[in-house]
Amino acid sequence: MERKDSTSTATSLDDENTENFGSNPTRDILAEGILNLFKPSIDKLDESVQSARDSQQELKVQLESLLKQLQEIEASQDQMPEFSGKVKELINIKHKVSVITNVLQTTQERLINLHQLIEKEEAKRRNLLDIIMETPSINHLTPQDYQNIYEPAEDSFLLLDALEKDLDYIQKKLSPKVCLEIGSGSGIIITSIAKYVKGCLCLSTDINNVACSVTKRTASANPPAKVDSVQMNLVDGIRDKSVDLLLFNPPYVVTSDEELETSKMVEGDGVTSKNLVYTWAGGEMVEES
Repeated sequence: MERKDSTSTATSLDDENTENFGSNPTRDILAEGILNLFKPSIDKLDESVQSARDSQQELKVQLESLLKQLQEIEASQDQMPEFSGKVKELINIKHKVSVITNVLQTTQERLINLHQLIEKEEAKRRNLLDIIMETPSINHLTPQDYQNIYEPAEDSFLLLDALEKDLDYIQKKLSPKVCLEIGSGSGIIITSIAKYVKGCLCLSTDINNVACSVTKRTASANPPAKVDSVQMNLVDGIRDKSVDLLLFNPPYVVTSDEELETSKMVEGDGVTSKNLVYTWAGGEMVEES
């Protein structure tokens, strides 16, 4: 099964609701669009409410001052009934201003809560995006390359899905300093780790020199991934206990010794055919490579 530019969608979240939230791209896009649509209006409304509250507070202070002055004038005059009515009107206005101020304060508190909810949802979406691994691009590979290396297939993408599920653990708890992939082939596995695990030295080995070259090209085509690939058999040249994260998608096709030797017998030097045989022939007990 070919899968060249697919995007892994598996995530490793404990919360089922959060996992469902991240598994529906259409709903995620709509939710993000709605949040972005309302946020500017909410910010503008928040500013207007704050401005209105400030104005109301200033008006309240002025009314209280005016009321005090009128009361003083009324007290200084024996008979000025017209001020008595005005004082009552001002008292009523003062009560209305107090009510409006309380309403505005309540509205502002609700807007603050809404802001906090929006920020929480945005943080949740950012966390979901952080644990999604995109399949590295292999558009740079040619048919000639695939005559010498194993073309990424279903087993390759299943391994990527498994790594994506454990990406949060790898990044935050394991925090590897050195990661090594044995038999990198096209290089999409080690490139994914190099792209998403920061501060990790990513290496690969392959018995096929063409695969080593292709792995480096794949890493270069998927910045900021950086991978160094060395031709060797398994880990023959790697120092013991020097690797924190070891990756291996071994040949898994059961192959007899006779079939293996027959597959290697081709005209000429047989380099191309031998390289491909090494990618799938797993030996009689799938222990030999």
